[in-house]
Amino acid sequence: MALSDRVKQLRDVLILARKPDRKEFSFTLKISVIGILLIGGIAFFIQLIMSFLMAT
Repeated sequence: MALSDRVKQLRDVLILARKPDRKEFSFTLKISVIGILLIGGIAFFIQLIMSFLMAT
């Protein structure tokens, strides 16, 4: 792939890209926060279980 083709693809993406509206942004933010909290909670409980197993 030539550099000029890559630049054309990047330019086309920038032309199609748009700024999300407030509703879309808040939805994406909520989903991201829920995912982070869920993964953090799972990791916390795994660490808690492992600490109890290692202590006995």
